[in-house]
Amino acid sequence: MVEYDDKDRGDGLKACLRCGKLVSGADSFCNSCGADLKASPVPGQAGAVDPADFGGPRQVYTPPSQYTGPGAAPAPPSYPAGGYTAAAQAYPSYQGPPPPYYPAVFKARRTDELAIISLICGIGSFAVFPLLPAIAAIILGLVSRDRIRSSPETLEGEGMALTGIILGIANLVIVVAVFIVIALVALADAAPVITMF
Repeated sequence: MVEYDDKDRGDGLKACLRCGKLVSGADSFCNSCGADLKASPVPGQAGAVDPADFGGPRQVYTPPSQYTGPGAAPAPPSYPAGGYTAAAQAYPSYQGPPPPYYPAVFKARRTDELAIISLICGIGSFAVFPLLPAIAAIILGLVSRDRIRSSPETLEGEGMALTGIILGIANLVIVVAVFIVIALVALADAAPVITMF
């Protein structure tokens, strides 16, 4: 422990060997780190500091001369010798309450209902009724993709909407191809057969 003289207060100052902070000579614990100032740390352990690191075994502190002319700042208030020794002795390592915990705000993305309906209509156009669910799948899929692209942080399901659109278009192509084949077969049966023999 390194001691310094404070001529204004009349008591010596001590430097904590753990953190190096100057404390009052009457203090038993460091006000900064809570180290026991009466105990000498064992050399080589955490907190052991060589007194030579503080400039020798004993130095005299001389406060700077105070300006007393016009416009001078008022002198700092004097504190009683010993400072807050009772609090430091009772709670030497108290650092205050921990900061409050604020969890990160997380909004879960939800699947767009129109994308789900578009997918159901696309599948249903093959299984149940071919034409109307296919048209509904295409329209609902396009509307759903626009909604998802306008707010991607809250909506998802673009893959389902795209699948509904593809299934709807595929069903429409198949239905149109079947109607064309049926029409050609019907026209071929209705046309008179011309033979050359």
